[in-house]
Amino acid sequence: MFVTDYQVPVKVEELQSIELSEASTGQVFIIVNKVKDLLTGNFQGPLVVNVENRHGKQLVLSDKRYSTRHPLMKLSNPAAFSRTG
Repeated sequence: MFVTDYQVPVKVEELQSIELSEASTGQVFIIVNKVKDLLTGNFQGPLVVNVENRHGKQLVLSDKRYSTRHPLMKLSNPAAFSRTG
């Protein structure tokens, strides 16, 4: 949605470790952080999850196009997204 050309290169052994044999049974998630009024995503450490058995793995990518704090969007009301109690 935010980075349309984002691709996760996954090695066969990484897929095997979570018993993922088909790409259609996997999902990629990005960890999102809030830093003041900015949402950032960790595009160098995506999570790959096998949705059938719920096994997952965090990858460490060496692709320098993205960072661990890739800007996603600026919040118009950052207080609305603050943690409470």
